[in-house]
Amino acid sequence: MSGSTHFEWDQENCRLVSVLAQSDMLTPILHLVGGLENAAYVFDSALITLDFQRR
Repeated sequence: MSGSTHFEWDQENCRLVSVLAQSDMLTPILHLVGGLENAAYVFDSALITLDFQRR
């Protein structure tokens, strides 16, 4: 699964102020379930979205 993480640094206070993570779950799910319609069915009742957000 590919993705990225962005760290935001506050230079004035010398501390980390934000971490943003983004991942591509759709591509591996498509391979696992065999198609977009099946992936939509899986995520329709899931407690997490494709972008890792809690429902």
